[in-house]
Amino acid sequence: MMFNQEMLTFVAQILLIAGALNWGAIATYNMDFVNQLTGANIGNYVKMAVGAAGIYAAYVVFMSFYGTFTAAPAAPAPEEKQ
Repeated sequence: MMFNQEMLTFVAQILLIAGALNWGAIATYNMDFVNQLTGANIGNYVKMAVGAAGIYAAYVVFMSFYGTFTAAPAAPAPEEKQ
C-alpha cells in the first residue's frame, strides 16, 4: 500500500481526534491521557505530531477555499497590423 494524500489526511484526522479528546480530558478531569498512556517523553512527541496534524489540517482547509482560484487570465496579445 502506498502512502498518499488520502492516507496522510486520515492519519491527521485520527491525531486531531486524539488531541481533541486529550484536551477535553485535561479540561474536564485534569488528566493528561497521552502522558499516562505513553510516558512524558513519548507524550511530547505525540503532542508534536498532533500539532503537525493541525498545521496540515489548516493547510487543507486553506487550499480547499483558496486553492481553486487561479491567477487572472493573461491579457490578449496585441493584434498584428498588416
